[in-house]
Formats: sequence, structure tokens, C-alpha cells
Amino acid sequence: MSEDAPINLGNAGTGFALVAAAGLSTALGAAAVFEQRVVKLASKPILGAGLGFSGGVMLYVSFIEIFGKSQGAFEADGYEEKDAYFSATACLFGGMALLRLIDTIVHRIDSSHSVCCDADCGDTARASSLDMPALTAAE
Repeated sequence: MSEDAPINLGNAGTGFALVAAAGLSTALGAAAVFEQRVVKLASKPILGAGLGFSGGVMLYVSFIEIFGKSQGAFEADGYEEKDAYFSATACLFGGMALLRLIDTIVHRIDSSHSVCCDADCGDTARASSLDMPALTAAE
């Protein structure tokens, strides 16, 4: 940007209002835990759905940002726009497939590994970890 180019601040008010609204909604959400009636409304399915939705939004935003940078890198390397889009898409789904393959290999190597969601499974997880030989510096 040239030093002589004017800076457009036409959307500064809107930007400030959006940032203020985001900050106030965070404060409102944090303050809600002090009201007993609101806490009673928070059930596990509602909290799970809310966390799942917010996690999905964060993943979507991250993937879209990374995807755009990937496409731009392919275009900077000399690919045409259509080929850069295809290459970025292939890399995204190829990466997902690679992660799934690594996950499968890890679970085949360590078949005793499992995810425990019950409250009483902490003892089971601790007991199974005690069966494994410990690696120490003395060995």
C-alpha cells in the first residue's frame, strides 16, 4: 500500500460494534453460571450439542482459511486457478485419509487402547496401564 493512499475507515464503526458485541456476549455467558435457574437448564444433551456446534464452526473456519492459503500457494507456484483448487482439495482430503490410516495403524498396534466415557472406568484405565511394563532410565 502506498503512503499517499487514503485509508478507508467507513466500516470502523461496524467492526467496533461487532467486537464489542462479541465481548459482551462472552461476559453474559460467563455471568450466567451465577444464576441458579440458568444452571438448572443446562442439561448434558444441550451442552453437548452446543460444544459440538461451536467445535464444528471453529474447524470450518480453520479449514477454510488453510484451504485458501493452500490454493494461493498452488497458484503462486504456477498452477491455473482451476488446477490449484483441485490440488488444494485433493491435499485436504488426502490429509484426512492419511490421518485415518495413522489412526487405524495405531489402534492395530495397541488394541487395548479404548476411549472411556463412563464415570467408573477410571479404575479400569489405571489398572490396564499398570499391566504395561514401565520404561525408566534405569533399563
